[in-house]
Amino acid sequence: MRDYGCGYDFQIVVSDKQVYAIEVKGFLEDEGGILITGKEWETAGTMKTDYYLVLVGNIDKDPVITVINNPYEKLFPKRNLQTIIQVNWAVSSTEIRKLKSNL
Repeated sequence: MRDYGCGYDFQIVVSDKQVYAIEVKGFLEDEGGILITGKEWETAGTMKTDYYLVLVGNIDKDPVITVINNPYEKLFPKRNLQTIIQVNWAVSSTEIRKLKSNL
């Protein structure tokens, strides 16, 4: 589900009315902190007990799994606000017109 940008990695559909969301975070060590996107946190807040955060520690050796149901009510993350610079490239209509005339 992560390719759809819906705020979680996997979903389990039990019925038309029951869908569970699962977000997975992994660590190379036994434990560690995590980053949660705004969309993940918003979705956790909306879905409440239907949202699960799965932490997988020691992922490359002997994985240890911790499941947190309704992380929105159980965790208290610190909000980090970032300004992002985005680069765009513009091609003028004149340049496109010149290219068309040379084709």
